[in-house]
Amino acid sequence: MERTQMRRRPLPTITLTPLEETIQRLLLDLKGYIEKREQSDGHTAQEEMVLRFTGGWVRDKLLGAESHDIDVAISTMTGLQFGTYLQEYLDEPDNLEKYVNNKELAFTDEMLKVHTIKANPEKSKHLETVTTRLFGLDIDLVNLRKETYTEHSRNPQVEFGTAEEDALRRDATVNALFYNLNTSMLEDFTGLGLNDMEEKLIRTPLGPYQTFKDDPLRVLRLIRFASRLGYRIDEKTQEAMQDEEIKKAFKVKISKERVGIEVEKTLQGPDPRTGLKYIDDLGLYATIFANQHDDVEAPTTSWSLAYDALDRLISPIFRTDEMQQIKHIKKVLIRDDKNEKFYAWVMAALVPWVTVPARKPGPKKEKPPIIARAAEVARDNLRMENKVVNALKDATDFYRDVSSLKASVIRSDIPGTPAEVRQHVGLQVRAWKKDWRLIVLMALLQEIAAGVESRKVFQEFDAFLSYLEKEDLLEVTELRPIANGKEISAAFGLPNGKWIASALEMLISWQLLHPESIDKDQAMEVLKSRCGPVGGQLALMENLRLTARKSIQAGNLNEPVTWDQDVNHDSQLISLHALWTDVSAHITQDAYGSVVNESLLVTRYVLKTHFRETPLREEDKNSAEAIYAWLAQLSLPSSKFAASLEATYSANREKESRLSATLKDQQTIYTIAISCIKYLNDILPILEVANPERIFTTLLSFTSLHDPWTTSTSLQDAVTILQSYMEPETRLKCWPILERVCESKIRPIFAKTKNTAITASGRKNLHPLPQPRFDDSLFDPETKPWKHKDVYATTVLEWILAQYTASDTNRLENQFHFYVPPILSLIDDESSSFKYRGCNLLIQFLTPIRATDSDLLKRTNLSSVFDDALTPCLLSLPTITPEDEALHLLGVAYPALLLTLKTHQDDKKAYINRLITLLRDNVISSFHHVSSYSPASANEEISSLASFPYPRLSTFLLDQLTILIQELGIHTTKYLQEVVPVVYSTLSNPFGTAYVPLLLAGIATTHAVILNAHPRIWRYRGDLLAALCQCWTNVSREESSSKDTEQKPQLRQVMQKLQGAVYLLKMSVRGASSTKIGSEVGLDLIEMVDEKDINISDDVKVLVDADEQLKELLQIDVDVDLDDNYFFE
Repeated sequence: MERTQMRRRPLPTITLTPLEETIQRLLLDLKGYIEKREQSDGHTAQEEMVLRFTGGWVRDKLLGAESHDIDVAISTMTGLQFGTYLQEYLDEPDNLEKYVNNKELAFTDEMLKVHTIKANPEKSKHLETVTTRLFGLDIDLVNLRKETYTEHSRNPQVEFGTAEEDALRRDATVNALFYNLNTSMLEDFTGLGLNDMEEKLIRTPLGPYQTFKDDPLRVLRLIRFASRLGYRIDEKTQEAMQDEEIKKAFKVKISKERVGIEVEKTLQGPDPRTGLKYIDDLGLYATIFANQHDDVEAPTTSWSLAYDALDRLISPIFRTDEMQQIKHIKKVLIRDDKNEKFYAWVMAALVPWVTVPARKPGPKKEKPPIIARAAEVARDNLRMENKVVNALKDATDFYRDVSSLKASVIRSDIPGTPAEVRQHVGLQVRAWKKDWRLIVLMALLQEIAAGVESRKVFQEFDAFLSYLEKEDLLEVTELRPIANGKEISAAFGLPNGKWIASALEMLISWQLLHPESIDKDQAMEVLKSRCGPVGGQLALMENLRLTARKSIQAGNLNEPVTWDQDVNHDSQLISLHALWTDVSAHITQDAYGSVVNESLLVTRYVLKTHFRETPLREEDKNSAEAIYAWLAQLSLPSSKFAASLEATYSANREKESRLSATLKDQQTIYTIAISCIKYLNDILPILEVANPERIFTTLLSFTSLHDPWTTSTSLQDAVTILQSYMEPETRLKCWPILERVCESKIRPIFAKTKNTAITASGRKNLHPLPQPRFDDSLFDPETKPWKHKDVYATTVLEWILAQYTASDTNRLENQFHFYVPPILSLIDDESSSFKYRGCNLLIQFLTPIRATDSDLLKRTNLSSVFDDALTPCLLSLPTITPEDEALHLLGVAYPALLLTLKTHQDDKKAYINRLITLLRDNVISSFHHVSSYSPASANEEISSLASFPYPRLSTFLLDQLTILIQELGIHTTKYLQEVVPVVYSTLSNPFGTAYVPLLLAGIATTHAVILNAHPRIWRYRGDLLAALCQCWTNVSREESSSKDTEQKPQLRQVMQKLQGAVYLLKMSVRGASSTKIGSEVGLDLIEMVDEKDINISDDVKVLVDADEQLKELLQIDVDVDLDDNYFFE
């Protein structure tokens, strides 16, 4: 109904220009020529040929805009057929003359030239189109068509169609208008086109969902038309654009080249802001500016601030207070150049991706290589030119440096004279390369996107650019050295080499310091005076490199054995400045290539043999700091070790055997780099360096031989340096550095792992939000960089925490919030090896706190947080957890939990109750779990004997049971009915001698039970005597028959401990008759025991009469003191 009503509206007329009239006349004459030809060939046309101007030309004509290309639709033949006739028709000179004699037109020779008809082959070969150039206009010749789409491609099946079918297949109603050349009339077959132009509305001729499903690229094309024409997009069309199925189809069907072309056209149009705003509002950023490599998405919450700011910058609205500032920024950064505006809008479009970290490299080198996210999206998803990709890469690398330098310039806090400040700023800008303007623009947009007030940002960048302008630094990246490399080489009398690059940079630096000087001779003299000795030293460096290169080629990355034969002994006089000049000239992107290996070997030799000069010259000190920075960055452990890190903390095999050849080489490089730091520390102590935190972080990363990147040599070198700074005379200076390492380096690494149990300040969260039942982020590597990327972080924490003593408790309490989140993150990890390290860290953290009776856990409510985190670790038992792994983890989890409880035992009753829970729910139940013994089946004779398939784990649990009994003391009496069966099953096991430590652990538990529950032990004397006798019988039989010289002493030790147990049992039973058990231990029964009820002598007599070999065990005299060999410590 809507289309019918709109068709009845009077159609406007279109007035053609003289050139367009000429083309119309030519095409109609050609139509007549074709009809005559076909009639003469005997072909009768079934319908008259109708020619139409279509699409954008009609729309632009109605808008009063010129168009330099025309699409011509032919109703009865293909574009190729029509174009062939056109070529044939115009090849006759008389025909062309009819159209070029128009006095209103001034045709140039180029316009009169008929260009070759170029076919545009399609999948439907019978519908080929052609393109030509006619009278200075681009002409596309096509047939009327209809299209049928398949599910997985935007390339349709194309067939001949009617004018209405051709109109309905188009992307927008305003692009579906035709101009009929036969009738000189406008045609609107959709019935919507003219109305939508009046309403300034963009919508599809057919239903938007199906239109976009057929060709999802139309989503982006409609956004481009809306931004170009200043139209709004229809609401239903916008809803379809946001449909998830359409977004999926967009990613599947559309080629990256087509997406890039449409984005470029949008950003090159008259109003890119509107295009970006539609993309933003419709939630299409992740679809159009897509990441092809993983599931990471860019944050777009504040993106609008950036593109709105650029729009104000390029098309400022008049404001007296900031108009001049904006105009000046635009003049410097964008310069009213069409290409510069396009590049500026690309920067704005990729603002969200710039802050996203680059992907981690995989095991294999990728092609194309991994680069900054923004550059990767531009390269891989939009197929943009290299200039754009490189500019985005540099913008990501340097935009923070821009903001930092800008702030320093504004605050005037760059040290030095005005000339030296100019030199510093100029060198910084040169580092940003030739597209520095785009990098500065990105920094401006990032600050605004980060929420800084735009007025303040414009004001600061205007001031910064004004400084660059005043100091004539706007073209500093184009500055050329006053002398070339050949001239420098001749002046020093040295062959060309990479050192020339350093010398050229020195010249540039001097020129920036002395912009008024253009005297080449003066510059060369200054270069000689400043680095003349360096030139000779660089020649020595070349010899050193040659020796190092030979060593590496021979497969030796250690100290070359021929240093002394191949190298002049004057090498000890090589200055640190010369060393860094050479090393910096050889630094490449390949951080672990042969050139770097050469540099490390040379550096170690020079530092090792360096003549100690006190004090250091300023240039040598600066070079030493640069060498420190290089070594610290080079030797910071790589994420490539992440896969082997977990195994080294959980398996028993030697870690060397699991490292690939590549990782072993990298390990060797680290070892050399750490030794370089050791020698450099002798020359310039680390505490005197401007940024010691970076060096300390690297050294701390090599303090555990468990780490796969650490060798015994690197461990010794690193620990030697660190321990020297923890001596009393430097300890106080060192602590602030270690704390800054935690705050600035380690804390941000663990901050990505969220823990709802604690607040941001490290205290217990009393109001935690409910968590989802299934949290996928637990397995997201991005949330655990300490495990997958910054693999050194835990080792750094371990060493720092190990340095705290009781005297450092106040310092530890002030810094506790640095340590609590990492500890919990490690304990909560799914890997037992990281849980192990987390428990160890907790023990280190609590030990000094416990030693000083600090109430930190009480004040922060952290005791229950640690308790809740540790308790699940106690469930790591076979068969789910292998025995080795379980022992490894439980060996620190139980001590950590007990230390936690002891550190917060201000409430004695609560402490005892928690120990009882631990005893019953964890230790005893775990003991039963790892053996086949079950209390429920204790009455069955066969079931009362435990098989102990995991004897080492059972031994460990008995040890923990002993510890808890000693902690519980007299309270053990209440739980004898649960403890005694554990003892009985262990000692009565007929195969107990197969693993003697298990028997000793069982006897130790027996001793602890008797000593701590002596008032009631008489009730269980029968069970205990039976267990002890059974164990004695088994052990004595094995001892008498065994020929194992190692086992015999162990068995005799067991027999002695059994005698000690009987001795303690007799004493306890004798004393029970006068013991009152009451409410002080929470018992309900108060009893006095009659000595006649507990005559153990009668029990012993019965047993000895039954078995004579028990006499040595049972008839031990309690009135005689036994030595310590019968008891446990």
